[in-house]
Amino acid sequence: EDGLLICGGKRLCAAKIDGCNDHRIVMALAVAVYAAGLPALLRGAEAVNKSWPAFWDTLRGLGAKIDTE
Repeated sequence: EDGLLICGGKRLCAAKIDGCNDHRIVMALAVAVYAAGLPALLRGAEAVNKSWPAFWDTLRGLGAKIDTE
């Protein structure tokens, strides 16, 4: 009753993505990109500092390869 079912569509692909300076969007996109196993350029990645400054270190700890420009 209070759940959410999401039926996937097309597979994710490598992309350049703008996080719109929204920490929630940046973190969600980062997890999606990591799960897809494909590279992506996330613009505005520093937005995570608003709520979780250690987010990138945590994602690295899970095995993600993250490079900064």
